Amino acid sequence: MHKEIGAYQRQGFGNTLELAGPFGLLIVDFVNGFADPAVFGGGNIREAIANTVPLLAVARCEGWPVAHSRIVYADDADHNVFSMKVPNMLTLKEQAFNSAIVADLAPRPGELVVRKTVPSAFFGTSLAAWLTQRGVRTLLVAGAVTSGCVRASVVDAMQYGFRPLVLSDCVGDARWRRTRPTCSTWRRNTQRSPRGRRACRHRRGLGPARHDGLPGCGKAAIDRAARIFIGFWSVC
Repeated sequence: MHKEIGAYQRQGFGNTLELAGPFGLLIVDFVNGFADPAVFGGGNIREAIANTVPLLAVARCEGWPVAHSRIVYADDADHNVFSMKVPNMLTLKEQAFNSAIVADLAPRPGELVVRKTVPSAFFGTSLAAWLTQRGVRTLLVAGAVTSGCVRASVVDAMQYGFRPLVLSDCVGDARWRRTRPTCSTWRRNTQRSPRGRRACRHRRGLGPARHDGLPGCGKAAIDRAARIFIGFWSVC
């Protein structure tokens, strides 16, 4: 055991955060610009997007509230400290291709899309109120980038009283080596960060699957997604 890990344990960091329903899903900034290594992407972001597709399928089949975020600057008046650090963010306008959510994760009617000009999906948006109105207690988080907008959103989720649950292979970073230390910090301070690739077929703790009345949500479809999706009991 690394001596720093032992010190954290002695100091009481990293206590297990138990899951509690109802559940919701937040997908942070999986937009075309972050999927493209020539723009803001690279690292493991594309892989994280692919891993999030079955996660989103399960969330929809279970009837969970689903929210997405995009970075959208209206005009030069939106210029802020974030865009001072990353000037190319100002190219992410409402109609810009790079600001649009990737097609594989395109929002459906009834899913919230928040537009933001800062890292956190909560800051200055209706996200917290929207989740609270729908009774969400545990918030699953996917998105990009792990060390930036995902991290800021996870910290704010905790501060608003949600239990954040980041699926470590459903978050991506252009510098993918940042993902592991970021997840380790979360495990100590804010939330659980299991992997999504290892499946838990019965989705322990999530309640029964809903197979009726939802288009494309037959039992076989849910089970296929579940085999890819929820490994709540492994760690980042």
